[in-house]
Amino acid sequence: MSLELILRYLHFVSIFAIVSALVSEHLLLKNTMTRGELRRLARIDSIYGLAAITLLGVVLTLWLGSIGKPAEFYSKN
Repeated sequence: MSLELILRYLHFVSIFAIVSALVSEHLLLKNTMTRGELRRLARIDSIYGLAAITLLGVVLTLWLGSIGKPAEFYSKN
């Protein structure tokens, strides 16, 4: 497998992880929460943060690295 293909898959997996974490957080939020629910919410929030950092790293690698399309393709949009 090429590095570009792996990065593109990581890109999509990160996007899906961000969306699923946000939906999970939305469904778990309520006015009064127990400690267990807060711990679960914190764990989901850490998954969201990890997916966002991964997405940012992959996007910057695809954009600024010489992998796949040149940087001019993405910069002119």
